[in-house]
Amino acid sequence: MWSFPTRWPDFDVDRSYTEAMTQPCDDDDTVAVIRLNRALAHLREGGFEAALKDALTDCLSSSTDTHEKALYRASQALYRLGRYNDCYNVVKSFCVEYPQNLLGSAQLRRIAKRIEEIRSGTYDYAAIYKALYNSKSPQMDHATFVGPIFIKPSPGRGDGTFTNRAVAAGELLLCEKAFAYRYEEAECSEMLPSDGKLLMSSESGKITMGTQSDLIVEIVHKLKRNPSLATDFFKLNAGSHKPTERADSDGNPIVDT
Repeated sequence: MWSFPTRWPDFDVDRSYTEAMTQPCDDDDTVAVIRLNRALAHLREGGFEAALKDALTDCLSSSTDTHEKALYRASQALYRLGRYNDCYNVVKSFCVEYPQNLLGSAQLRRIAKRIEEIRSGTYDYAAIYKALYNSKSPQMDHATFVGPIFIKPSPGRGDGTFTNRAVAAGELLLCEKAFAYRYEEAECSEMLPSDGKLLMSSESGKITMGTQSDLIVEIVHKLKRNPSLATDFFKLNAGSHKPTERADSDGNPIVDT
């Protein structure tokens, strides 16, 4: 078990919005605006499931003043959760209802590229190389492709990856989007990161610092904010560690560090 900072800076990001929504108000649109602002706050902090819940609440509303924003923010949350087909359907509705909003058509093209990557493994490698060359901390926007492979037990060796048909030399079998990543800041010293962040394992006494500690925290944050992503994540090989069988406690997701 890792010991994390006692204050998680963004798990109560919606407290002010939630309190505002409980205040007496006769205007339903005002409550809807506050809820959509809360959705935006969740989007910026990586709470995509909470953002989707807020946005969908207003997608079902008949209010014309907030429906446009609600649809768009729902599409953003679905996109970040990797639910591209659902996202495509929401954006199609957005484009039909609000054809004058150019954000919809741009988002539709973006989603279509992700769906094609999933389907065929077709990537624009020239654009990828250019992005890597021109930035020290590139943000790659692509989807995972799983080709003609599957996982099954390999006698005496645990689970193994196998092809389900004959494949040609050089054929793409798997291209997986990183679940989380961190870039090292240039101003960090070699001995200690600029913010002095350390993580300590209470079981092994091991101390981790720098980019690796940032990455561990990032993964825990992402799983805690978006429990639906944990199902596939915890299927990964945990070595000799026996993962917890519980998924939540008192309504809060458990992240088995």
